Amino acid sequence: MAPNKPVKVHSPDGLQMPMFSQAIEYNGLVYVSGNIGYDNKTLTPVGVGVADHTRQILKNIQIVLRAAGCSKPSGGLSNIIKANVFLTDMKDFSALNGAWVEVLTAAQKEDGLIGEGQEAVMPARTCVQVAALPFGTDVSTESP
Repeated sequence: MAPNKPVKVHSPDGLQMPMFSQAIEYNGLVYVSGNIGYDNKTLTPVGVGVADHTRQILKNIQIVLRAAGCSKPSGGLSNIIKANVFLTDMKDFSALNGAWVEVLTAAQKEDGLIGEGQEAVMPARTCVQVAALPFGTDVSTESP
């Protein structure tokens, strides 16, 4: 059997950057490039602060996962198994975590994976502080 070839995932609603793919699908997994809390069309921030930007990042990831064929109601957010998060200030760690748990718990409920009162299973995650991020944003996430 020939090895699977990487396949570029592209959504017209996703961030349009010529220097990288929005995601690559390989061997049944989708590797999503870094996302920021910006509107993909206007390249302007959505909301104010890390919590709002994290919610938008997860919406942007959802757009790409849907383009990859994730058909769950949550658009595949409940299928994320690992994420790398980059913050420009660790003082925002709590705000990041609050939005992260809020959105991913809602995704698992939407997909029928958990019921009321049940604890969601969060993806494995790394979070590091960096000196700067593209477009001067305060948080970025990729899902390898």
